[in-house]
Amino acid sequence: MQSEMSIRTSKEYQAILEKQRLSRLKKAGLTGDYATAQCKQGEYLFELVKLGTGAYLWGDVGTGKTYAAASAVRLALKAGLTARLTTSKRLLDAIKKGYDEHDSYALESAETVQLLVLDDLGAVEGVLDFPVYDFELAF
Repeated sequence: MQSEMSIRTSKEYQAILEKQRLSRLKKAGLTGDYATAQCKQGEYLFELVKLGTGAYLWGDVGTGKTYAAASAVRLALKAGLTARLTTSKRLLDAIKKGYDEHDSYALESAETVQLLVLDDLGAVEGVLDFPVYDFELAF
């Protein structure tokens, strides 16, 4: 009979752990390069998360905003927090569909996740009709 230690170091066990990790990343919205995102800006954003502070990132297309946010989400998951990266349109569509079907899961899950990243906020008309406070993070 194998000892617990040798089971934990077996290739099969390690493969199961990796499959679970990838599943958690995918559920959190991290696929492709975002699943391994790592950068200084993401680390800084995660420090803000630990302080309970939110952030609004803006800049030109392709400057790394989503990548930095994905890095923060990855770090939050690694720290045992609940986190999710989604587009604002996808979340709003899910909430609307839930409203139409009397299902509040999308709204409730967005309300209870410890770190919620809404990407492409400006892509949904009317979403940015509120004052935005300046917060700079170099990209």
